[in-house]
Amino acid sequence: MHEFSWHGTDPANKTRLVPNSWKFRNLKVVPDQFYYNVEEVRTFDDALVKVKLMLFYELSDIELMLQQTRDPIADMANGLTADVIAFASQLTYEEFLEKTGELNILESYPQLLARAKSNGYHVSKVVYRGYQAPQRLQNMHDDANRTRTQLKLSVEQEEQQQDMTDMKLEAELQSMKMEHKLKIQQVEHSRKIELEEANHKISLEDQNHEEKLKQLIAKKKSELKENEESGEQLVNYLTQLKRMGVDLNQYLTSQNPKPEKVTRIVSAEGRSTAVHIHSK
Repeated sequence: MHEFSWHGTDPANKTRLVPNSWKFRNLKVVPDQFYYNVEEVRTFDDALVKVKLMLFYELSDIELMLQQTRDPIADMANGLTADVIAFASQLTYEEFLEKTGELNILESYPQLLARAKSNGYHVSKVVYRGYQAPQRLQNMHDDANRTRTQLKLSVEQEEQQQDMTDMKLEAELQSMKMEHKLKIQQVEHSRKIELEEANHKISLEDQNHEEKLKQLIAKKKSELKENEESGEQLVNYLTQLKRMGVDLNQYLTSQNPKPEKVTRIVSAEGRSTAVHIHSK
């Protein structure tokens, strides 16, 4: 009977695989998993980290596995290591920490998937369990995080203050606009009242003028009527006198007699004259 000798989990450290430590004769075809830490992963800016993973797999083709590999666990561990190193090498330390969530996606492990498939295995899931960095690097990262957090809080506080200032300015601007609008309305209302008062005054003056004009016309008509009636009475009276044989010329002359005497006073040039007239 064939005896298999594969990489197996170190009893003293479940995240470390030891060559030829897993010996067995009965091949397991049920789903299985193992922990694995990828040591000394170097980022683009030369930071070294340890990446902690857990891999879930299942044997899908026994004949293919027997033909292609003597140790499929070692092959999967190597593929896992290659993919993690390739992933981190393109990122700075900070970028790597921001994108560690992508290490939970199977598409991030193309070499692992290809190697497992060629050996008759199916990898169902890879779980990212975290990372570990040297204490000095971790301290630097923690300090940077604290600095970023403080800066972020400062920026947020400044933004809040700016927002409050903007709101206050906006409220003052709206208040000024409203006050200006009210003043305009007050001025327009005052002008409207003044215009109405002026129009009313003009209307009253027109009415008074029209009334006075009517009174003047009525007065003139009355005077003309009185004159006409007086003239008609005089004509009628003179007509009656004429019918009675009265000489109208003599009558009219008697009504306006000429003066009997005319006194003419002439003073010498340059001399004052005092005149006293006594009538008897």
